[in-house]
Amino acid sequence: MHYLGIDIGGSFIKYAVVDDRYRIISAWQKPTLGFDAAQDFYDYLCQGVDDSAVQLVGISAPGVIDKSSRVLSKAASSLEIICGTNVNAEVAKRLHLPIKTLNDGKAAACCELKMGNGRHTKSSAYWIIGTGIGGCLCLGDKIISGENGIAGEFSHIPLSVEKGKIRGIGSAASVSALLAAYNARVPAAKSVTDGKSVCQRYLNGDPEAQLAIDEWCQHNIMGLYTLTMTFNPEVICIGGAISEESWLIEKLREAYYQIGSRFNKLLTTRIIGCMHTKNANVLGAILYAREAVIVPSSPEREIDS
Repeated sequence: MHYLGIDIGGSFIKYAVVDDRYRIISAWQKPTLGFDAAQDFYDYLCQGVDDSAVQLVGISAPGVIDKSSRVLSKAASSLEIICGTNVNAEVAKRLHLPIKTLNDGKAAACCELKMGNGRHTKSSAYWIIGTGIGGCLCLGDKIISGENGIAGEFSHIPLSVEKGKIRGIGSAASVSALLAAYNARVPAAKSVTDGKSVCQRYLNGDPEAQLAIDEWCQHNIMGLYTLTMTFNPEVICIGGAISEESWLIEKLREAYYQIGSRFNKLLTTRIIGCMHTKNANVLGAILYAREAVIVPSSPEREIDS
């Protein structure tokens, strides 16, 4: 049997078909386009998907999503149009399959808790770097959603308050922020459109890339340290496509432990990358969908969407 995972991101929509052992059979992506109508977005989302080849679909999406899969908050500007829509219902109209949707940070956590670097931990947090900063907090294998479902919306951890409005850490620590910081330092002819290009230029000794990444890492360390001071998990797993850069995970880890704090001698929280890096979201969405549709979890182990 085969299953489809879809990860709706602010910059790209990623797809993966897996077998019943979660081995990826095929994967592809396309850019996330802005639409004036939600119907047009969902048409685009499902375009080209062969619904006869899979048994069900698990979807990872940004923002606060309730148990019925209604999107309750806006995320990236390219996806604002889906706020208020029911993802399961919209996709089911087009693909005619069982559909289950959960928040993207929770999808990554679901993957890592079940078959990644979150296994067997007493507590864990997930810092997912993309167009914004998604994430999740977990006690054992229980996901903490919070009173209003907003726990894990790490993009909105305050950096400052400007004219009565919070400036969140996503504006400084996301891949979008890295691109903006680098492109502001270079002529238009040298500008880039993806984080991996900045990373490659950093490794090649580009001074502007080195300055941009050094500053960007400090903002991420501020976020990781905020997680430590508020939750103090056993492990923080860093995910998103940029987490495939193993040297960058090591750079963040080293900088984290070099921060001066009165708790340095006590601190044991580990900083590691997600085992499934860029695939954690799609795999976690499929895991969630399979448990919900095929083998329902017992109530005390159920992962809330």
